[in-house]
Amino acid sequence: MKKIIFTLITLFFTNKVLLATHLAGAFITYTHDSALTYKVNLQLLADCTGAPLGGTATVEAYSASLGTTLSVIVDTFNTGGPIFTGSLCPTGSTQCTNMNSTLPGYVYIKYAGTLTLPAAAADWIFVYSGCCRNFVVQN
Repeated sequence: MKKIIFTLITLFFTNKVLLATHLAGAFITYTHDSALTYKVNLQLLADCTGAPLGGTATVEAYSASLGTTLSVIVDTFNTGGPIFTGSLCPTGSTQCTNMNSTLPGYVYIKYAGTLTLPAAAADWIFVYSGCCRNFVVQN
């Protein structure tokens, strides 16, 4: 019991700073290219004060009926590169361009890649996994 109380007191009175980086939004679209080949598009929105998004990302495809999992690396090649956004005022500066600004800013990045499925199935699911919730989102 003494150890539990000591641990709780230590945790309560210890000053810890926790920092995290999370996505503000993401979505995946895909278009049929030919036979079992699809163009996979991933679009991510993250706050500018977080860790930068990389030039590539991994999208996975699952089929429970086939018992199959695939991965495709999508990249920013030919997608236009990052777009910085976030200011409602045309003259306002956000944290994307000025780290001292009080206005949050966001970076929007498009990724694209091609995935060929091994077999047709009605239950293919495309998934991107990014961790957690963005601290800027308040609802």
